[in-house]
Amino acid sequence: MNRLLNDEIYIGEASIFNYKLFDTGWGFPAALPADKEEIYGEVYAVSEEKLREIDLIEGAYDRVTSRVYLKDIEQALWADLYVWRGGLEGLRPIEGGVWK
Repeated sequence: MNRLLNDEIYIGEASIFNYKLFDTGWGFPAALPADKEEIYGEVYAVSEEKLREIDLIEGAYDRVTSRVYLKDIEQALWADLYVWRGGLEGLRPIEGGVWK
């Protein structure tokens, strides 16, 4: 996914509360709502055109807007997150909330 973001503006590392990451076993993670859990990732400023391109790739996910907390400046902002729309069957929890 990051290669798609090469031309986009990197904002920083962030965390999102009330989500948990799972390993799908297919080389990509799945984020699902989960009370008292936290996941970590990167935030980019993405053009509308690039966002539509990513939407096509992320077909097994729903794009939702969530409040994220930037690590280095301790500031919150709203960002889009792709949430897994499948079930939990076959998914393995990723402890610590960080995808490799």
